[in-house]
Amino acid sequence: MASLLARVVREGLLIGYSLVALFLLYKVALALRGSAEEQSRAIVWPLVALKFAGFGLLLLSACGLAALHIKVAGALPSAGGILGTLVLDLTVPVLANLGATLLLFALFLFGLTVTVDISWLGVIDRLGEWTLSGCASSA
Repeated sequence: MASLLARVVREGLLIGYSLVALFLLYKVALALRGSAEEQSRAIVWPLVALKFAGFGLLLLSACGLAALHIKVAGALPSAGGILGTLVLDLTVPVLANLGATLLLFALFLFGLTVTVDISWLGVIDRLGEWTLSGCASSA
């Protein structure tokens, strides 16, 4: 029974990781495709390189954060895999756990911003709008 449960968890994690990767690739493709008027223009290769560099930072930092904060029992080296272990071997001796977490989280947010085209001012504006409308409806 425990073997079956462990197998289901492993396969579920594999499917979850695959779905996250597919979602990120989909968002990158949408960001590269742009709107209908942008599709008629030529491809801007420096922008494409920036998007892929942002995706690389996102991947590296996510693996590092997973390896640092999620403990996995079993044959796996860490939750972040080999890449996460490599990132930890480079950052933790220099920055310790707290510094590595701060650096990797900042790189994660930067990579997410560049890859998915998130406007943090738009996020803050929408959050404020929801807060004000919630307060107005409750009063």
